[in-house]
Amino acid sequence: MPIDTDSEKWESGVGVDRLSTNIAHRLLLNNPDKAYTVEEIADWVLEEYPELVPNHIHDSKERVTTLVAAVLDRLDRREFVTCRAIEIEGEDAELYYKNSEGDALYPNVRLNHEVPERFEDIEGEISELGERLSNLEYEVRVEDDGSW
Repeated sequence: MPIDTDSEKWESGVGVDRLSTNIAHRLLLNNPDKAYTVEEIADWVLEEYPELVPNHIHDSKERVTTLVAAVLDRLDRREFVTCRAIEIEGEDAELYYKNSEGDALYPNVRLNHEVPERFEDIEGEISELGERLSNLEYEVRVEDDGSW
């Protein structure tokens, strides 16, 4: 059921970005030699930053783990973290997450740098075309005047 964004419920909600920032920077970046399961990260969040978990799911370990899994999925897609399925003898494979060693994808940064660079190239091409057009216009005038 939708809620009104002017309501107290909306205002008291916890932003997921704060949760992803804490997971990526305070846990994984500070422990680059370790990889953690979703459950371990959910436990860490509940111990260290319980205020980042919405109150209505705070008492449900399963819901907190689902929230953390969603955050980790988003971080993985943006290459902030690396995910590996690790199989331990006698158990099912489990996903482990660690800080990414590569460059993370920052869509806004890409837009701010790549798009203006493309426009600079296009502006240069437009300028060159303008000069060529001026030269052609001059040649047409000279031919019309008959002064070759």
